[in-house]
Amino acid sequence: SALTNQGGRLRSGGVLTLRIAQALDNSLEGVLSGTGGLDIRALALDNRSGSIGSKGAVDIDVSRLENDDGDLLSEGRLKLTAERANSVRGRIAARGDLHASVTAFNQAGGELSSEGALMLEADSLDNRSGGLVSADGNLTVSARRIDNRAGEIASPGQVTLDVAEQLDNRG
Repeated sequence: SALTNQGGRLRSGGVLTLRIAQALDNSLEGVLSGTGGLDIRALALDNRSGSIGSKGAVDIDVSRLENDDGDLLSEGRLKLTAERANSVRGRIAARGDLHASVTAFNQAGGELSSEGALMLEADSLDNRSGGLVSADGNLTVSARRIDNRAGEIASPGQVTLDVAEQLDNRG
């Protein structure tokens, strides 16, 4: 089964839980929100130019995330699990801690940020062209390859980069 919410609004005053066997399409200014939290499981999540958010915790577990020019926001903690994520010029942000486990993560010109601690585990991270990975608390990035050309990885707290093969950090 699939759910199309292009330009639509799906809101819950409590926790919004979505279990979609196939694709969840929230593109074209679609809105998904759960005041008490948000829990999404789907094969694919298309949030291009869409908005997903909660005042509570946000948990997203998908095979593929498309978040180009989209917003994925939590006023609590945020947990993202995906095999492939594209968030070019998109914003993934949490007021609490943020934990992302993404095999291939392209967020060129995008933002991955936390007002708490941030932990990113990836095989490859593309953070080029003004991309920002930031945390107000400790920031940890573990990846095989990081392309951070003209990007920024920053925290006023402790920054730990665990890079297995290559880090390209040219300005």
